[in-house]
Amino acid sequence: MKVILVRGRAIDPNINKFAEILARNGHEVKLLVWDRQHNLKDNFTNEYTVCKFNLITSYDKPIALLYIPIWWIYQILFLLKNKADVIHACDLDTLIPAIFIKIVKRVKLYYIIYDFYANNLPNGKFNLIRNLIRRIVAFVEKTSIHFVDFLFLTDESLSNEMDISRIHNLTFVFNSPNDYFPNKEIKVSLDKGKINIVYIGG
Repeated sequence: MKVILVRGRAIDPNINKFAEILARNGHEVKLLVWDRQHNLKDNFTNEYTVCKFNLITSYDKPIALLYIPIWWIYQILFLLKNKADVIHACDLDTLIPAIFIKIVKRVKLYYIIYDFYANNLPNGKFNLIRNLIRRIVAFVEKTSIHFVDFLFLTDESLSNEMDISRIHNLTFVFNSPNDYFPNKEIKVSLDKGKINIVYIGG
């Protein structure tokens, strides 16, 4: 199959794992990312094609929301130009254009949620307005999910925030790093009565 993956963040290695696995299983893969700070290095494998949208903005500041419509227009033009059997969108900032293309070109739409967009909106002044925006964004995302053909969640707790009873094709793909030491045996001593466990994540 021809698969186009779309991600609004160029610093996420997880989507590259999706692309690599699909390519190694014989699919033709293109990955479109928004390289918001021009720091994406061109050292990818030749197993799949990486395409970059280079409009500069921040990753997690409210000002970035102003650039979303430009990103959506670029996505629509890219997806209209490039053939695909499956579009794989990641998070809400790629889902809306993907739904439009799904309807126009009649292709399959897969969707992965790393985080609900409403939960990423920061706290601060004007909480009444912020809470209203959160509710609108949450409604849009939960409604849009019903247009997808297959839904991926990265954490089982995310299913508590939505009605998954109407979603027939759902699976969990945990956002965990590769095991770089699969054969290494680690011996733990309990003599001191405690173990230090390190969690590394967002």
